[in-house]
Amino acid sequence: METSIIASIAARPEQVTPIVTDLATYPEWLSLVTEAAPAEPADGDVGPAWSLTLRAKVGPFARSKRLRMVRTEERPDGAVFTRAEVDGRDHATWRMTTTVTAEGDAACTVTTGLFYDGSLWSGPLEAILRSEAELAEERLDELVGTRGHA
Repeated sequence: METSIIASIAARPEQVTPIVTDLATYPEWLSLVTEAAPAEPADGDVGPAWSLTLRAKVGPFARSKRLRMVRTEERPDGAVFTRAEVDGRDHATWRMTTTVTAEGDAACTVTTGLFYDGSLWSGPLEAILRSEAELAEERLDELVGTRGHA
């Protein structure tokens, strides 16, 4: 499964990028991410690590998943976070890529792409992500404003 959430924000990219390159902020603006706490670094980590909880709810059904994610790439316009478990087992790939693109002088578009190559989460995730964009846009816009960046 590969899908994207696109949010238009009334702020300059340099105001938004520091927020979206820190996975700890995601529970504040992306409802799929319910928890993101710093995780112990491990050999081979190329960036900071977080313990992340994803929760998808469709009607009366809910599914949660705990992942260890590492920022594997940080760019001036965003970041890539990749699942990096340390238990020695094979796991499905989870990758989140967030890119901030300028839209004029005082606005930007935040595109958050989610890639998952497993099968258990595909249905619930697709349903949640279809409705996520508007809420993410409101929350991220508010977060940028409350951080004193707007």
